[in-house]
Amino acid sequence: TRPLEEALALLPEHERAVAARLRARLAIEFYYSDHDKAEALSAHAVADARAAGDPSALAAALNARRVTLWTPDRIEERLDVSTEMIEAAEEAGDRESVLQGHNWRVVDLMELGERDALGREIAAYEELADAVGLAHYRWYVPLWRSALAQLEGRWADAEALGREALTLADRAGDAMAPWLV
Repeated sequence: TRPLEEALALLPEHERAVAARLRARLAIEFYYSDHDKAEALSAHAVADARAAGDPSALAAALNARRVTLWTPDRIEERLDVSTEMIEAAEEAGDRESVLQGHNWRVVDLMELGERDALGREIAAYEELADAVGLAHYRWYVPLWRSALAQLEGRWADAEALGREALTLADRAGDAMAPWLV
């Protein structure tokens, strides 16, 4: 965190978009060690990005904000932030941040048990992930569908979808999948 903090301290005041990105990254870095600081940094990052009028910086700041709001009592706020992140990322033409925004919305809608909205969100994510064409993004779709199949008691489907998620994640070199599938 020290290099990020030093860069932020040396940054000219008018560089609000860069400040937003630095604060967003710092917020994520402090998420586990100092949650209050992380939340304050993420709020400041969003304010900086809004002041700069930079949708790409705003998407990055909103991503950090979404991370710092990850507590059960902030679910509605998280959904709003994820939705705004998608809008900012679309305006910036940043498809990977759009995907991350949809990823956050999937998580939040799962927590809320909003089955219909969840299905639409997974479909939107899948369509964009296929268009982007990077393997890293594709394995989440069968992972989420496996979870839904488990909730519905469709055990054979859940197992097959889990295997598909692991295969796609392995192709992508994503070591996170075995922890989630």
